[in-house]
Amino acid sequence: MNEQMMRNNYQKLLEYHQDYELNPNTEPSRITIELTPEWADLLVRIVLLEGTSKTAVVRKALDGLADEIGSSVLYPAIPASP
Repeated sequence: MNEQMMRNNYQKLLEYHQDYELNPNTEPSRITIELTPEWADLLVRIVLLEGTSKTAVVRKALDGLADEIGSSVLYPAIPASP
C-alpha cells in the first residue's frame, strides 16, 4: 500500500471514529461473507479442530489482527477542538 493510500485510509478511520464517538453502535452486528471453497474449507477445519463456532474463529482472527495493528492506531486519540 502506498503512502497516499495509507493517509486516505487513516483519514477514513478518523472520520469513522469521530462519528462512532457521537453515535456508538450498541446493537450486535451480523455479517455475510463470501468465501472461496478453499477459505470455506479452511474455516470448517479450524472450527472442527478448535471445537468452536465460525463466529468464534472470526472473532479470534479479528483479535489477532487488532493486536498486530495496535489499539493506538485502531482507536486514535482525537485532539479536542479549541
